[in-house]
Amino acid sequence: MLRVGIGFLLIAAGVAKLLVPEAASALVQALTSLPLRASTVVVTSLAIVEVTVGIALIVARDFAFPALLSTALFLVFAVVKAAARTFLHWNAGCGCFGSVSPQEISLASIGATVGLAGASFVLLKLGTNRATMGS
Repeated sequence: MLRVGIGFLLIAAGVAKLLVPEAASALVQALTSLPLRASTVVVTSLAIVEVTVGIALIVARDFAFPALLSTALFLVFAVVKAAARTFLHWNAGCGCFGSVSPQEISLASIGATVGLAGASFVLLKLGTNRATMGS
């Protein structure tokens, strides 16, 4: 059930970014100094990866690699949120779920993202153990 939950969370976040990329694009632009159009391409690409990893977590028999990717994604998201809060004093939402997540980046949201990375890591270990036991 954990992998299905994380999978659907990634799919929802990815689809939301595909539908309304502006909030996440603004954050990427502020962090990287990329032009807005390039930031939107980065966000769109990221959204496609999120949806793909989410689907893979749900349907793959061997889910170790998708779990590794989701762990990496959540760790990167946590670092981006922390950098935006610390260095940019970002007072807008992260755009993690498109315009549905307009609240300011908080320590709680950073902690939740780290928690999701931890849950994904647990999936990684479960997937790795399952693959080892099956061979």
